[in-house]
Amino acid sequence: MKNNTICFDFDGVIIKKQPYGDGELWQKPTKDCRKTIKMLSKNFKIVISSVRCHPSPRKYYKHEVVHTAKYKIGKMKKWLKKNKIYYDEITPFKPRAFIYVDDKGYRFTDMQALAKYLKQI
Repeated sequence: MKNNTICFDFDGVIIKKQPYGDGELWQKPTKDCRKTIKMLSKNFKIVISSVRCHPSPRKYYKHEVVHTAKYKIGKMKKWLKKNKIYYDEITPFKPRAFIYVDDKGYRFTDMQALAKYLKQI
């Protein structure tokens, strides 16, 4: 059976990039996000993955407040509802999926190609 899950990274893919800060989400959705996800949801399970909601607390900046995963997931759900973006699940982990949509991704073919790519940047 073919996996019918599409996993979207939250920051930089669904919401425009912003610092983690206090957990508030003020940026707008990325262009055509709502329309594309709505279309894909007809044939795929939509999972949003984000380290933003990871259960272990971590600070990225000295001034950052550490919130619980439940709090951060609540903020994400509120933002997604406000912006009318459909999803089936939110997770801090990388689930099994048909495809991963991530702004920091690299299309892996082999280790030599990866090493060559990294030397260029």
